[in-house]
Amino acid sequence: MWCDVVTAAAATGPALGWEVELSEATQALAPEELSDPERIQFAGLGAGPRAREWMLGRSALKALIGGGDTSKIRFPSARYSLTHAGGRAVAARAMSFSGAGPGGLGVDFEAWRLTDGRMARYFLHPCESGHLTLRPGDELLRLWTVKEALFKALIDNRAAGATLLDFCLESPVALVGEARGPSGRRFRYISDFTDHGPLCVAISVATGTRVLRTTPVAGGGDPNPAAAFESSSTATRF
Repeated sequence: MWCDVVTAAAATGPALGWEVELSEATQALAPEELSDPERIQFAGLGAGPRAREWMLGRSALKALIGGGDTSKIRFPSARYSLTHAGGRAVAARAMSFSGAGPGGLGVDFEAWRLTDGRMARYFLHPCESGHLTLRPGDELLRLWTVKEALFKALIDNRAAGATLLDFCLESPVALVGEARGPSGRRFRYISDFTDHGPLCVAISVATGTRVLRTTPVAGGGDPNPAAAFESSSTATRF
């Protein structure tokens, strides 16, 4: 899995233009491991799955920054992102960059599960879902992580009222590629299949940045750079 600091940096650096460090957690923190500000945040969550996921996410974040307080980390962010699914959390941090750095960072992971192909219309354009022929179930889940990571990499996603359909992949079959978002904003992403499920890291980039050479899924056919930008619709988790 990518969640090894060295291999993550090696993979994301050439693909995104920035090194992104990843950390994985499968064990939630104990309450006594929280800082005082974190305890206040945790107390506001109540009991239940949400609280456990939060503690799992804090575990990944603390491992990423070498311990200490994480209460001031907010999402979406230009430097940090967090995802959790299937009893594991993955935290991401942009490590080195030139100039102002990435405009936004997004990471998404989904645990392997059965998918319903009918849900594609809620987050994929027809030109994107038309490529779901090689490994339709696996690819659908991977493309979900790509769209989710892109959404997280848009810093003002909520204020802009963005949905997953506001992001258009230049090559849906590409494991490494670029996408267009609201107002023509550009994004880069790197995705892959891990033992536990598909994983994607995305960043927003400045307008006019050089287009990367995409890396298609083996046997997936030709990329489609002419994907049309269509009207938005609310995305639904499947």
